[in-house]
Amino acid sequence: MSSFETGAWLPSAIMQTVGALYGVFIAIIILTVQRMGAKSSSSNQKDWNTDINKFKEKILPNFKVIVIVIGITEISNGLILGYGINHKLPNWALSLSYITYVISTLAILLFSYWLAKHAFDDFRQFQNR
Repeated sequence: MSSFETGAWLPSAIMQTVGALYGVFIAIIILTVQRMGAKSSSSNQKDWNTDINKFKEKILPNFKVIVIVIGITEISNGLILGYGINHKLPNWALSLSYITYVISTLAILLFSYWLAKHAFDDFRQFQNR
């Protein structure tokens, strides 16, 4: 049986898509921290520590939730893929794969909206110092 006949291509495609989205958001977080560091090079160390603590309090807890959701998506789709290599996948497995994909995508989109709406307000204030 080919992977197209068994439906094993779907979990693989979902894992690749979610992994790519995760990589983009890690890059956004890293660039945010770098930008904070570049803007604070002219200010003192106390201001820098205050801004890093705000970053840790506001962004990292929400980022941890994204990591957990993506981890569950990757693991569940990996298990489905492992079964689907040699067997025809049942409809419930493909539905579970779709559901985890939708949940991960919504979590990433909501996090990005929250980050753009709320977290960068503090960084704008930081830049105006």
